[in-house]
Amino acid sequence: MSDLAFIAAMSERTFSRLFIKDTGFSFRTWKQRARIYASLDQLANGIPVKQVAYEPGFSCPASYTAAFRSILSSTPRDFLP
Repeated sequence: MSDLAFIAAMSERTFSRLFIKDTGFSFRTWKQRARIYASLDQLANGIPVKQVAYEPGFSCPASYTAAFRSILSSTPRDFLP
């Protein structure tokens, strides 16, 4: 977030406030959602959950599955073909 705030020529606090105002999410929540949504194509193409979990930077498949479930109310396996 500090890099984006720097690029936007504002403080991190201002960037954070404006980000929440514009998106309705904190930067951290938005980033996690973006990582989950970006992984949906991989799951739909049959790539194993374990492999998909590490690609967007989750520390383990369990943390990926927990984030996935909290955002989409289902498990990654539900999206496998």
